[in-house]
Amino acid sequence: MIQKGDTIVTLSHVFPPKKAGRKLFNRKKVSKEVLQGRWVDEAIAECVEKDNVSVENQKKKAREIFFEIANDMNFKILKTYAFVLRKFIWRWMFEDIEVQNFSKVQSFAEDDYQMIYVPNHRSHIDYFMMLDAIAKNGLMPPVMASGNNLNFFPAGYFLRKGCAFFVRRSFAGDQFYTSILKEYIHHLMKKNVPLSFFPEGGRSRSGKLLPPKLGFFSFVVQSYLRNPNKKVVFVPTYISYDRVLESSSYEKELTGVPKKKESFRGVLSFFKKAKKLQGKAYLNFGEPLVLKEFLNNHFPPKSFFMTDPGKTLEIVEKEKPEWYSKTVDSLGQTINTRINESAILNVSSVVSFALVNTEGQKVKEDYLNTFINKMISIKKLSTSFPNISFSAIKTPDVHKALGKVLSLKKSIQSSVHESLQEISINKKRMSNVIYPLNNIFHLFAMEAFIARLISRYNEMDIKNILSYGARIYPGIKEEFYLPWSQNQIREIITNTLDGMVKEGLLKKHINKYSANDIGSDNYSYLQILSESFDRMFPAFQP
Repeated sequence: MIQKGDTIVTLSHVFPPKKAGRKLFNRKKVSKEVLQGRWVDEAIAECVEKDNVSVENQKKKAREIFFEIANDMNFKILKTYAFVLRKFIWRWMFEDIEVQNFSKVQSFAEDDYQMIYVPNHRSHIDYFMMLDAIAKNGLMPPVMASGNNLNFFPAGYFLRKGCAFFVRRSFAGDQFYTSILKEYIHHLMKKNVPLSFFPEGGRSRSGKLLPPKLGFFSFVVQSYLRNPNKKVVFVPTYISYDRVLESSSYEKELTGVPKKKESFRGVLSFFKKAKKLQGKAYLNFGEPLVLKEFLNNHFPPKSFFMTDPGKTLEIVEKEKPEWYSKTVDSLGQTINTRINESAILNVSSVVSFALVNTEGQKVKEDYLNTFINKMISIKKLSTSFPNISFSAIKTPDVHKALGKVLSLKKSIQSSVHESLQEISINKKRMSNVIYPLNNIFHLFAMEAFIARLISRYNEMDIKNILSYGARIYPGIKEEFYLPWSQNQIREIITNTLDGMVKEGLLKKHINKYSANDIGSDNYSYLQILSESFDRMFPAFQP
């Protein structure tokens, strides 16, 4: 299937002893194929004509850009990665790494699909988390797009020899660079090399999923149009941690402190911190998206996609039609939605949810345990997010898990008040508590919206709740990448109301819903949800 010097497909071919040290890519051969590619040829010709430069000078520039970008994967480095990560790093950092729903990925890989992994981005450790999870399950680890800010000695050398290729942080308007990068992506796809990139483009400092950067999505679509018989699948993946290792630096950056430039000293500092347990790490592989099916549903008839994909590419390149931009944007939005659909509910996030949105930002431990259990039950009763993972928050382990959260987070503290254990926020570390809350707010967005309405009016009939929901939903959907269409929102709201009634957060009388008695725990739980909606949408006035 694969020639020597190109690549390999499964991990069993990656680490055989006789091949240790052999390169997986012959970069000289790859450079020749890429630099003779159609998009590079056209870019060179355009520069020669437009800028009055020689062909040789432009070819030399193209070659320099190629080697700035290209991966140089090596068996020995991959084996070293696996050994160091599994023997040392993961043992230092995590109690456990939980991987969910990988069987979805394996079935596509076994069917010879071009695998494109698209995870959210929380931490620099995400790169290694993805690579090792995929390799450990017997598949070829992907070649991953990395910012060239990580291409410093010696880290850049080992990343490139492992699974990284490097991309400039910004190259908008540089058509020559774009053409070479796009041709390189096309070459990797032509050879069926698994790929991975972060749709957000960078790490989220707030915990919310960032809007997708669309460049790589467009590269993949255009490569596919050059080879429409190829089977291509995107694999959205949600990564979460009990504690994000860079949380302290994120906190400083959010207060205006400039981001520190990546350096070797920074790497040493990072792994020095990593020698302290950070709780658990979680990966949940979401619902795969087959590119052909998506384009069939989104490209209009005038695109000729169904009859002549080559003509579609010609139209895209020459005319840059609005329908193409909308399709790529929709692809990015859909991937973000599927990432959020696969969110992981952990105790750390629900604790943050409760504390941030409680008056005084402190609660009794028993009260907090009950709130956590109610939120778990509401999500388990709901059909709105079938792909979320509860593995991190099993009901019998809540008390124990809460103890671990307290031991991990300097931002959350415990004290004894009136003979009762009380949990509160260290106000100086507030942003560290808001981060995990932002990870999961989208899971409770509809509960929070309903709580806000009922808190405002105390009682409301189903007709008015549905009417408000239909009006406000487009804004919530856009902000938090929620998965339901406008036609589904009535069913989702009705299902959410049923869950809130069953858990005692609301009372129902015929077609009217109301809050519980003021002063009761269930009333205060409703206020937590209501306050969370106010924080996210302060302009909303029902």
